[in-house]
Amino acid sequence: MSDKTIAVFADTAEAYEELCSGARALGGRPVALWAGDEADAQRIAAWGARVMHVGAVPEGALYEDCVPAFQEVVQAEQPTLILARMSKRTQCVAGRLAVRLGVPVVTDASRVKLDDEGVEAAHMAYGGAAERVEHARGMAIVLVGSGVFEIDEAPAAGTVERAAASIEPGPIKLVGRQEKQEEVVDLGSAKVVVCVGRGIQNKQNLGKAQEYAARIGGETACTRPIAEGEGWMAHSRYLGVSGAVVKPDVYIGLGVSGQVQHTVGMAESQFVVAVNRTERSAHEALRPRPRSRPGESAPRARSSLNDPLASHCSESGPLSSFSRDGRGLNVIAIRFPVWLLASCEATESRPRRLRIRLPCATFDTCAQLCRESRQWLSRAPGRV
Repeated sequence: MSDKTIAVFADTAEAYEELCSGARALGGRPVALWAGDEADAQRIAAWGARVMHVGAVPEGALYEDCVPAFQEVVQAEQPTLILARMSKRTQCVAGRLAVRLGVPVVTDASRVKLDDEGVEAAHMAYGGAAERVEHARGMAIVLVGSGVFEIDEAPAAGTVERAAASIEPGPIKLVGRQEKQEEVVDLGSAKVVVCVGRGIQNKQNLGKAQEYAARIGGETACTRPIAEGEGWMAHSRYLGVSGAVVKPDVYIGLGVSGQVQHTVGMAESQFVVAVNRTERSAHEALRPRPRSRPGESAPRARSSLNDPLASHCSESGPLSSFSRDGRGLNVIAIRFPVWLLASCEATESRPRRLRIRLPCATFDTCAQLCRESRQWLSRAPGRV
């Protein structure tokens, strides 16, 4: 068993399952800091964590008032790393806790590495155009969004301990609470994501996309203009720099232009399909865009509109049942695992993308594509 202790905390009990899995993936033993009900503490323990329960938040107090109690637990446990789920409230807690402990904070990390030299965490910079890698020696607080870690099965249930510290109300008193009238969804756990952009044109077409997503067992997401500009969908369904980040098996973009601020939210998808009205707009929508690090010139993404491999795959690859003739929507599937292109004699050095043209613009055709892609993914030998 590892001798590293990794403390984890979140403002919702559901987030601890992934955080505990992440702690184990980093080679540590999860110790959960929990401010809430006893029943939820038991749920967290079932995910393999040793839970340090500081009690429920008192009447009139704020969740942020748990900072002094968390500080006492951290100082007693001396974890190698503190891992937290990214949210508005946990950002407040992380900042105040970092000042008290004298440790650095990295927010919205997309990758975390822990070794004998310290913590390495990567997060987006310059609006998603680059990736900054932070290195910290000693303890650090790293906040991650949903979907950064794969959820595993806990080797054994943990225990719940009542911490010596408890939550004391701070100077700010909570006098009332009004539930936010907005849908909340965890897109990070979705295996299939159907994302809509301004190309869907109207709210009536949004309803069709939602119906299609439900039929294939997926979640509906959107680009920023749909959530914040038009107000057609909840902010929790917005993908991108200031929204959610997903890593689904299948991502389908309907009318998505593919701005870098959006693609950073879905770049790790296993199988990507872009649907648009013209061949060029479909291709440009969701093609991979290499990132640069601060101080480096941004690498230019090579266009593949005339890519001979893409043409070859369109005719003899696994999607050969779809015709490239006729008029209608265009679909591009990119970021294919190499094994998918085996019938095209693809090699590691060749681009992992495929371009096809559909003869008709129907959701049924897209649903067939989605079903087949999921079957291919499930048959992938040694797929990560």
